Amino acid sequence: TALAQQNILPLKADFSKEDPVILAELHKYGQPGVPAYLLCRAGEARCKVLPSILTQSLILDEIEQLK
Repeated sequence: TALAQQNILPLKADFSKEDPVILAELHKYGQPGVPAYLLCRAGEARCKVLPSILTQSLILDEIEQLK
């Protein structure tokens, strides 16, 4: 997949119990709740907030920009 080819690891956080650590991260990026999609580069302090509705082309474009 495009993710594997670029060494991108998708992570999923379970917010069903409203974990305060996850809530703090959501607020850090101006997100009021879930779903929230962030693209984080290794070694960078901030992640890029992606739209709440994702398309394949949007994801592929964002991956291309990582190169």
